[in-house]
Amino acid sequence: MLCHGFPELAASWRHQLRPLADAGFHVLAPDLRGYGRSTGPADPTAYSIAETTTDVAGLIADAGYDRAVVVGHDFGGMISWWMPHLHPERVAGVITLNTPFGYSRENPLEKYLEAYGPRNYVAHFQTPELQALMERDPARTLRFFFRRDTGAGTTLSRTGRHDAESMSFSHLLADDEATWPGEVLVGDEEPTTTPKPSRARGSADRWAGTAASRGTGGCSPRCSRRAPSRS
Repeated sequence: MLCHGFPELAASWRHQLRPLADAGFHVLAPDLRGYGRSTGPADPTAYSIAETTTDVAGLIADAGYDRAVVVGHDFGGMISWWMPHLHPERVAGVITLNTPFGYSRENPLEKYLEAYGPRNYVAHFQTPELQALMERDPARTLRFFFRRDTGAGTTLSRTGRHDAESMSFSHLLADDEATWPGEVLVGDEEPTTTPKPSRARGSADRWAGTAASRGTGGCSPRCSRRAPSRS
């Protein structure tokens, strides 16, 4: 089970699907709750870790398996870390990319305020102002997040450190795009518009990289299947 990060989609795993399927694994890579083609509840509490891990546990069961190795990147990494705690019966193992495990009995919002001040991105993400700014021009927002370092850092961190300046990176989104550090990663060969549903389904099937005839049944838009083992 491959859980993507923010602001990503199941397509983030497109290069991993074929090799994993060819190695004999049944791979699921969903658009997580609120992302891409999944539904997006209006209530912010509907995106709690309890809800998102329940989604993943349900997908594992719906695919006909008792357990799965849960792989998470970025925000998806929080899901992968919490799956063994909240749904141990569904977890065969955990792989987490770039998201260190952390647990505190204290309120995380308060801890971020204490450590990084009121401009930290976790606090900023709670505001309707930032949500409106990100939604105003989605293509621009993606150009903000998907950047490579060309020597002066990126929009996520100019210094490469977890200091107060870096942790307030989200405020840079309001600045002139010409002042953003780094270089946008999206190239001419990458799609920058949302494909029509029929094309989206076709692209997803190509990402899966395996036809149903190679496995034991049909394939959903964000999965690839080959000789799955029920263990």
